[in-house]
Amino acid sequence: MRKLNDFGEKIGGAKKDLWASFHELPEEKQNEMAKKDKIWPRPRYDSLNNVERSVLYWRNEMRKAVVSHPQSNASDYVEFCTNFKKAVEKCCSMEDIAEFYREGIKPFMKKIDEKKWKYASKRTKPFFSGIAVLKYANHQDVIASDCSASNFMASREEKEAKKYDIVQATSATTESKPYRNSMFANKVRTSNCIHIFYDKQNFSKMLEDNSILFIPMYDKTRLGVFHLKN
Repeated sequence: MRKLNDFGEKIGGAKKDLWASFHELPEEKQNEMAKKDKIWPRPRYDSLNNVERSVLYWRNEMRKAVVSHPQSNASDYVEFCTNFKKAVEKCCSMEDIAEFYREGIKPFMKKIDEKKWKYASKRTKPFFSGIAVLKYANHQDVIASDCSASNFMASREEKEAKKYDIVQATSATTESKPYRNSMFANKVRTSNCIHIFYDKQNFSKMLEDNSILFIPMYDKTRLGVFHLKN
């Protein structure tokens, strides 16, 4: 009997050798080996310097879409994982990802019309989440922002830097209402969210002269309010 590790080494080798090794195993061992972490170990993304981070993020999301192990049909699962891994890891650019959703996805998902897809095979349907795979089918433009928001592969310095922010408030973006205990709820709209600052100061009143408020933040906590008057 071959050592179980021999099978793991064959994953990266010839397909013929892969299946020869796998089918030599008894069913119990096949079930033991049919695990995503053995067939598709999490790559060392930091070593893939030739691929941009957002593409690696997408690859990681595609890997996460695959179930960790099958409930049955171990050999079908191994074949699916091997083929899906190959299709995903061929993508080294945003153009490649677009091509994946045009052609590479076809063995796994079939496009019915502009809004609807279906699983290409009932046999492989239990092995992955079609919703997760299709998340970026029509929204490849948000992969980079999702990557940044998730801190994927971010260094300690990058994570720390992202905790700092400066909210800019103007009369057009600010709405203040009495709250309680002589406080005001000052709502400030920015391009991507709404901040509410509870303060004794009425921000809208402060901005009546078309001045600007700068509100430095650290880890979503206000550090102060700076009033820049015209």
